Amino acid sequence: MAERSGTVVLDPEQRRLSILANIAGNAVEWFDFAIYGAFALTIGRVFFPSDDPTTSLLASFGTFAAGFLARPFGGLVFGQIGDRVGRRWALLLSVGMMSIPTLLLGLLPGYETLGIAAPAILIGLRILQGLSAGGEYITSIVYLAESAPPRSRALASSWSIFGSVVGALAGSALAALLTEALSPEQLDSYGWRIAFLVGFGMALLGLLLRRALPDIEAETESEDSKGLPIVQALRRHFGDVMRVVGLNLAYGIVWYVTFVYVVSWLTDRVGEPQSEAHTINTVSMIAMLLLTPVMAALSDRFGRRPFLLFGAGALAVAAWPAFWLMDHSNVAMILAGELLLVTLLAFYTSSMPAVFAELFPSAVRITAVGAGYNLSAALFGGMVPLVATWLVGTTGDDLSIAWLLSGACLISFLVALKVPESAFAPLPD
Repeated sequence: MAERSGTVVLDPEQRRLSILANIAGNAVEWFDFAIYGAFALTIGRVFFPSDDPTTSLLASFGTFAAGFLARPFGGLVFGQIGDRVGRRWALLLSVGMMSIPTLLLGLLPGYETLGIAAPAILIGLRILQGLSAGGEYITSIVYLAESAPPRSRALASSWSIFGSVVGALAGSALAALLTEALSPEQLDSYGWRIAFLVGFGMALLGLLLRRALPDIEAETESEDSKGLPIVQALRRHFGDVMRVVGLNLAYGIVWYVTFVYVVSWLTDRVGEPQSEAHTINTVSMIAMLLLTPVMAALSDRFGRRPFLLFGAGALAVAAWPAFWLMDHSNVAMILAGELLLVTLLAFYTSSMPAVFAELFPSAVRITAVGAGYNLSAALFGGMVPLVATWLVGTTGDDLSIAWLLSGACLISFLVALKVPESAFAPLPD
């Protein structure tokens, strides 16, 4: 039962269920994105056949980006539900809405069977997934932060990142397994579809777990609760919404380059076997998985700003050396470059979910965080594989994407300078 609007008191069993349910939901979302990125070359051949492999890959990543362009609209829908009806309903609907397109994508015939209808339907399914993803991660971090003990909000909300990494790791590991076990012809025929059908099963599990969650009631007595949440969020908290956009810039670009684009880059530009590229990516995700809760717990103790500032600044400096290491046909050097990026990314992102929740009052918390996060994800996150592919292909410089990362992280560093320390204060209400 809710203690008051915007918080809930959970007993230890409920807290474990809450963590597990939110890990599962976020895992579904990022499992889907990971397997799409891992099989981008295959999906390009199946749905966008062309004599030029780069053209097929660009079309595949363009479809990937289309899902992200739908995220801000999903954030508006789920923000309205979460801030006015209750957090639990938004959590249930987001994972339920993710499951159907994932199933249909795994069953969708390719261009040879349906012609131009095949890529058109694929784009439609990605847009539906983008709508659901627009509410999933945001509602999850808000729910975990609001139900956490006061001095452990970063650790509690970081389980959403943990779930994202679990999903991405599971997707990468399954992609590596399928790539190793099947021939290229078998992968193009049916192998990649197996991964999406597994994602549908994960979504059903997440839905079952979330049905048992206690709700956090919508706040109804403040000025922020009067009118549409998005209007109140932008009218009363516009500056903080823009801070979310700026902080998420580095996170989105580094994440999608490291865990989505790099597999194709290592295969296409560096010349690594696809199975080896997946294996390297999997090892890096395991490192991210282990580092995130540790860094988050330290953020609860020492504050948010040191982690934001050091993480963004160090990533801006380390991007080029990391990609220089990775631009060699040497597994140890490639892994060292990826682990450098992953370690600094964990340092930066571990406290970000808590920071987002701590910026806004409960009546507009999901909507305001979602507006900033999803706008940033739509403009910068989902476009990254497409922009990186175009940038490397146009310049002919394999390391040109490092400057993209450095620029983004420098901007986030400047934004972090303006973010107040919020680790030791109660959630605003």
